[in-house]
Amino acid sequence: MFNLNVFNDHLTAVNKHISRYRESNLTPLINQLATLNGPATPEKKKAIQTAIFNIPYDRHVKYKRALDYLAQELGVKIVGCPVQPTMQLQRSGTSEFSYSALDNEDKPNLSTAIPGFIPVQSFHHVMEFRWKSSTGNLASLQKVGVREFVKFRVPPDSPPFNEHMAGVMEFYHGNSSEGANLGYGRDDHFTKPPSLICRMPFVAGEVVLEQWYQFTIDNQATYENIPGAAYLLTKGVRKSGDDWVFFFKKQNWEPHNTVRFNFEVEYLLTEPYPRPKPGSKLNRPGQIEDKVLSKYAHKVISLK
Repeated sequence: MFNLNVFNDHLTAVNKHISRYRESNLTPLINQLATLNGPATPEKKKAIQTAIFNIPYDRHVKYKRALDYLAQELGVKIVGCPVQPTMQLQRSGTSEFSYSALDNEDKPNLSTAIPGFIPVQSFHHVMEFRWKSSTGNLASLQKVGVREFVKFRVPPDSPPFNEHMAGVMEFYHGNSSEGANLGYGRDDHFTKPPSLICRMPFVAGEVVLEQWYQFTIDNQATYENIPGAAYLLTKGVRKSGDDWVFFFKKQNWEPHNTVRFNFEVEYLLTEPYPRPKPGSKLNRPGQIEDKVLSKYAHKVISLK
């Protein structure tokens, strides 16, 4: 059972003047604990945990005994949380792609084995997501994990896409229980060859995905959104002059994220040869070959 007097004794053993003459970095936590009567409710525990997040790291070290006592009695974690997220393009490139196909005589074969094969490529946009610690020191995030959560607003195979884009409406990726002290993670927003995933004849349209980066402090039992780490991903088809193009866009999602980020690029669409075999499944892209985006994209609209 948590005892406020015991907690205060641990504090004053280190600093007998704590909070006596001026407000301490621990004052918000002390105020939360002062109104604790009996077992902590989930709401009260969350408020206490939030107060711990915002204690500077050097105070975590200085008052370690008191905070360890708090963690033991209330089940809170003496850690920071990721804050101040930023995003940037880290690398771009392509990967070769083969698929089950039909030749001119409607005989199935591997696409690369059919004469006249026009190489198709997957396009990769590797983003680097960075964050800081609420305590001012990334060391406090060692026992904190991160992941991304993505949700489609409409089914992924909605026009302008075909059955090769079919899949779940929401998913998680990159789950981890610790390691956020690294301060960054990389996220490959790749697309399978647009000529294979777009409906024929080409039609204009787009599919929007909502993305949150999240963190966990309890070994993946629960996750919370990282403040400000919200983005919108858009994949679609449109006309660019007389050409049909596939476009990909990643941008900050207001009002959840007001730090401007806008990455947008177009790729020329051509009909695939040979044709995909009906009902065939597309594999995941292969190894990325790094390339300068402007050298192979139809148009680079924005990089940041």
